[in-house]
Amino acid sequence: MYNIEIMALRTGQWTFYESLEASRDDVLSHIRLIRCSFPNFSVRAVESDSGQLLRPCDEVTERI
Repeated sequence: MYNIEIMALRTGQWTFYESLEASRDDVLSHIRLIRCSFPNFSVRAVESDSGQLLRPCDEVTERI
């Protein structure tokens, strides 16, 4: 399961947006759609078990 979070560039705060149970590729695709709808926000997915981040801009995962 992934928690989708958004961050407004002005505030710098990450905020929970939704939970998503899907494959890594589907989550990345969903994040891209959110970013198209809300271009002024950064979007990431946090894998709930491992804490790994998914971000479509760089396609790199990292731990928080």
